[in-house]
Amino acid sequence: PGVSSAGSAASVADFMVPLANGTQTGGSVIRPASLCGLYGFKGSINAFDRAGIRHLKPSIDTLGLFARSLVDLALMRGSLIAGGNTKIKRIGKAPRIGIARTHAWPSAKPETVQMIDVAQTILGATDVNLPSLFEDTMKRFSVITRYEGLRTTDPVVMDNLDKVNPWSREGIEGGRTITRADFDAATHEAEAARAELTRVFNDCDVIITPADSGEASTDLAAVEGGPFNTLWTHMYVPCLTIPAFVGPNGMPVGLQIVGPLGADDWSAAP
Repeated sequence: PGVSSAGSAASVADFMVPLANGTQTGGSVIRPASLCGLYGFKGSINAFDRAGIRHLKPSIDTLGLFARSLVDLALMRGSLIAGGNTKIKRIGKAPRIGIARTHAWPSAKPETVQMIDVAQTILGATDVNLPSLFEDTMKRFSVITRYEGLRTTDPVVMDNLDKVNPWSREGIEGGRTITRADFDAATHEAEAARAELTRVFNDCDVIITPADSGEASTDLAAVEGGPFNTLWTHMYVPCLTIPAFVGPNGMPVGLQIVGPLGADDWSAAP
């Protein structure tokens, strides 16, 4: 069911609970929602009050929601926001839809390639070619996460690294090699990319993109990242995945919809 917030996604998909929340630093809301056949929503960075969340990467960690329907998702979102609207709003015009395959496209499996082709045909979406700045900033995404992760890791964990899973241990140890100057440079580059994305949204209202590389893996021990999610989390923008497609084994394949920063409610979009 994915990593990190996969427990939340699986509990909703299995009808244990009607709603759940989770946090996303890379793809830990959108990806599990896609793999479990759910509607998943990751808000803009501060769309939900993040107070009380046990942050691991404070500048990136974002709250997200899981539900089995858009109506439930809207209800939950509205209930968590002061004065929030709990109903789905109808728009009065056809949105300008862009489609971004992003630098992660080589990892797309055949079912994802087919999904994007079908979605583009049905929706009449136009291609959005993101400047190289976005791929460049993602090459330094781990500079930020490892630098912050080292400084937020619980002392008990730090004292028992030999008992920690290897990928977490690698991240902690890697954080020790990153200087404040490295962190500041990566942060400034990310800010430049966010400004550029604002300009990209001058030509479209929303962007559609894969929610994951394909359907769920059969390898239950695998630890896979979210190549189609991390960029948008790093850009602080709202993301929604809808369970509109299936893969070759009949498992869900989600389509991700990305909006401008702060446009979590359509009425706030340009």
